[in-house]
Amino acid sequence: MTKKSDPEQIFRRVDELLQRMEDANECNTESYTMVMSFLANRNVGDGDLAENILERMGKQYSEGNTEAKPNLLIYKTAIGVLCRAPGKVTTKQLMKILQKMEASSC
Repeated sequence: MTKKSDPEQIFRRVDELLQRMEDANECNTESYTMVMSFLANRNVGDGDLAENILERMGKQYSEGNTEAKPNLLIYKTAIGVLCRAPGKVTTKQLMKILQKMEASSC
């Protein structure tokens, strides 16, 4: 049995749930923000995770899911993930998120 605090196991389970929600077109801005916050608060997140969630969200939005439009809160949460990331975060990752935020007119 896997420990509850195993970050890799937590990430896999949350990612599977998010994927099922995306497949059913049930994701919205709040669900992406909650997932990112949940993972960040458990030190599971890093810059790659934040970028991945933002990309998935952008894909859902561009495919017609208007409920998945990125907003200021999701970008703020992504920056928080970067600030709490257990590994090294690059300036490039931070700038990429800030550029996406600027481009989305938040």
